[in-house]
Amino acid sequence: MKALQKKLLLGILAYGHKDAYALESIDSLPCLMANHASSGDLIIFLGAGDCTQWAYDLPSQLEDYLENSGKEGHLLSVA
Repeated sequence: MKALQKKLLLGILAYGHKDAYALESIDSLPCLMANHASSGDLIIFLGAGDCTQWAYDLPSQLEDYLENSGKEGHLLSVA
């Protein structure tokens, strides 16, 4: 984890947020969401650059992850 990324994450947690994560790679996002998000949760992407593409790609990546991991029927719905 990069130093600035770690500092930001620790600051968010210190401020009182109970559920904050830093990704080593964007490839781990579908797994993280499948294991931590539930139906009705809202996933918000903030940033610049590739962030918009990550948000656009997540629904299909998440569907693929759930199907390939045997977690079909998971409580997380992809819209």
